[in-house]
Amino acid sequence: MQWCVVFFHFDKTIEVVPEHWVFDDDNTICHFPPVKGFRLYEIIKSGTSPKEDWKVYDVNMLAKYDDFTYAQTQCEAARNGKKIFSQKTKTMLDGMDGKGQRIRKPNTKFSEFMNINTDDEELNTNITFPTFKGSNPKECKQNTADNNKVTENVPEDFYTESDNVLEPYTAQSETSETSHHSNIMDNISLIIKKLEDLDSKNEEFQRKVMRNQYALQHKLNDLERVISESANIRKSNINQVTDEESEQVLSIWKLFPLDSVQALEDVENSLADQQLQQHLALKFSLVGGETAKDITRRILYLMLTNDVAKLYSFDGAKGKLKFKSLKLYHLLLASIRKNQKTHDATESDILPETRQWLAQAKFRKQK
Repeated sequence: MQWCVVFFHFDKTIEVVPEHWVFDDDNTICHFPPVKGFRLYEIIKSGTSPKEDWKVYDVNMLAKYDDFTYAQTQCEAARNGKKIFSQKTKTMLDGMDGKGQRIRKPNTKFSEFMNINTDDEELNTNITFPTFKGSNPKECKQNTADNNKVTENVPEDFYTESDNVLEPYTAQSETSETSHHSNIMDNISLIIKKLEDLDSKNEEFQRKVMRNQYALQHKLNDLERVISESANIRKSNINQVTDEESEQVLSIWKLFPLDSVQALEDVENSLADQQLQQHLALKFSLVGGETAKDITRRILYLMLTNDVAKLYSFDGAKGKLKFKSLKLYHLLLASIRKNQKTHDATESDILPETRQWLAQAKFRKQK
């Protein structure tokens, strides 16, 4: 069986297919199965005969091979844009030595220069190195003697030692060294003076910061005192009740707990006065309790009797009166929030207990 590498015009792809899938006089039509992946690979490799449900496509045959693996290799080369070999070329390459590898021939262009014998006996090792003055011990000894003759009458303090080299000592050298040391000392003195100036400036800056910080702290203390006094004055103004207002508050307070609808209506009319409502809320807030639930229940007991409470539900369900539309409910909220322990209570904290207390009024009455 042979395999063909063909180019599909439909999707511009290159595939390996069995030879009997390709037909027509010019081998330009090819059957192809409607499968993908490993299943397609198995069908191609096994050379399955075309089925009725297979589609046909226009193709160009690129090459034909006896070996399926080699056909796959050439197909991949064609996909990468490389030139592919025919079966005839493959057969010819297989018949050559080394499976198509060419035998390299020696390069004779430079052969005359490559015959260099590098044996040790043919190398010229008689290299003469140059001699340096003083390398001969006799010459060194003679030079030393001559130097001793020249310097034997020179005082010992005529030479100074610098970097292991003897140099003549002169008055100019002493002056230069003294000047150098003087410059170094001047620079050190200048640096010390600048550091002292910076230190004094830093101390002055620190003192200035401390003075400003002290003044700022006093201003903050004064501001805190003013705020505290203002809060106390405001609180005293809120709690201060005139004689006339006190009598009105006491007259309304005596009506609680409300035992009739008429009494409730009278209180509702009085609660239109916001200042009066605040004074009543302050009195209700003193009932005590630890939680919003507990305080809500205690205030409701002070506000309504069971005879009146059973007539109401929070939303007015089952034909009852609607409690949430009363000013009394807003008085309940204000009273709970005036208590220090529940000043941040939300309506969702108060509403469930209010609903339950109103719903159970009928059963409390029966008891």
